[in-house]
Amino acid sequence: MSTAEVKTEEKVLITLKEARALSGIGETRMYKILNSPDCTFSVRFGRTHMVHREKFIAWLGTVKEI
Repeated sequence: MSTAEVKTEEKVLITLKEARALSGIGETRMYKILNSPDCTFSVRFGRTHMVHREKFIAWLGTVKEI
């Protein structure tokens, strides 16, 4: 099964675009969140950000204001 065939809900790491679609957070705000030293769900591969899906969803449940 190629990466293109895997559904977002089955992935461990999701792209910035998928995280934005999941949360409704804009691109600029998402980059600020991912670059924050307190961010525990961001994974970087060089300049590419990936988001740990389960940790991100858990974080969304605890956030009161973005």
